[in-house]
Amino acid sequence: DQAKLEYVTLSQDAIAQAISVSDADAKAYYDKHAGEFSSEERKVSHILLTVDAKAPAADRAKIKAQADALLKEVRANPARFAELAKSRSQDQGSAPNGGDLGFFGRGVMTKPFESVAFAMKPGQISEVVETEFGYHILKLDAVKSSDFESQKAAVVDKLRKQKAAAAYRAAVEKLTDVAYQQGDSLKGVEAALNLKAQQSDFVPRSGKAGDPLLGNAKLLEAAFSDDVLKKKHNSEPVDVGNN
Repeated sequence: DQAKLEYVTLSQDAIAQAISVSDADAKAYYDKHAGEFSSEERKVSHILLTVDAKAPAADRAKIKAQADALLKEVRANPARFAELAKSRSQDQGSAPNGGDLGFFGRGVMTKPFESVAFAMKPGQISEVVETEFGYHILKLDAVKSSDFESQKAAVVDKLRKQKAAAAYRAAVEKLTDVAYQQGDSLKGVEAALNLKAQQSDFVPRSGKAGDPLLGNAKLLEAAFSDDVLKKKHNSEPVDVGNN
């Protein structure tokens, strides 16, 4: 058997896109929930003395002593940090730039490095930090915090989804009622929910491979039920996933 199907699709995402969120509402939500959208970034320079993680303890101790001596030199004259990074750091990527790693957020650097970087104050030089790459000396150059304008799109998206979730639940109830009460046509559903019916080509019982709707097992079960196939009634709404 193959059947041509007329169907409407109710989508929470489509509802969300149609919802308007004012700047005032977005700003009010951001002010109340700023912690949800914070994305602080830190600009760090470092000097790295590399040592293999599997190196003997004596070799590691030797490099650590060199890093301690270098730290004293840096703290004695912080203005020379970039100069010393260029001449002494073994990080080939950042050394030519005076050790500058640029801005980065959490989850980018190895954990011991990140923990120190996000605990420092601008201008501060760290103690020697050990990671799997060796021994680092960090200098915090700047801190850049997110503001409303940089996070506005994320705030609007969050509010749209919140409002759409409630609207979607109400629309599903209406869809169910109208599809049943006016069971011989989708015209009532189209009018009540401002949806446009679509027409499929012939679809076999096995479905249309790769199509998220016409290949959905639950949808096909409803489409080829006696109530729909033989009696020509509307089916109940079929949840194909993802709201």
